[in-house]
Amino acid sequence: MKHPRKDWVLIFFMKCFISSLVDKITVSCGWIEYPVRLFPRFLKISVLFDYLLFPLLCVWFNQTSYTSNMKSILLQAFWIYSLPVTIFETWLERKTDLIRYKRWSWFHSLTSLAATFLLVRGIMGLIRRDSQISSCGSSD
Repeated sequence: MKHPRKDWVLIFFMKCFISSLVDKITVSCGWIEYPVRLFPRFLKISVLFDYLLFPLLCVWFNQTSYTSNMKSILLQAFWIYSLPVTIFETWLERKTDLIRYKRWSWFHSLTSLAATFLLVRGIMGLIRRDSQISSCGSSD
C-alpha cells in the first residue's frame, strides 16, 4: 500500500520545525556550539542538519516503521536511526570544528534524536487516526 506524499511532506516540515526549535534552545542555553555554520550572521544552529538531513531521516524512519509494532518502532528509533547519527555527531565533535559540546554529551544526542523521531511519529499517528475518523463520518 502506497501512502500519500502529503504525509511525508508534513513529516518533513514538522521535523524541520521541531529540530530547529530544539537546536535553538540547546545553542541559546550554551549546551552546544557550531563554530562553522552555513549562515553565520543569521542563525546559530546547524542549518544543513536541522533543515535537510534530520527531516529526511525522519521521513525515512516514518516510512520504514509505518506498519511496525511498538517494540519495532522503538528499536528502529534508537538503534537504526539515532545511534548511527549520534556516533557520527560524536566523531564530528571530536575531529572537526563543526560542532562543539559544552554541557552536552553523546547520551543527550541519542535521547533527543530518538525522542524527536518518536514525537513526530506519534503526532503523525494522531493525525492519521483523526483523518480516518473524520472520513468515516462523511457521507461522500
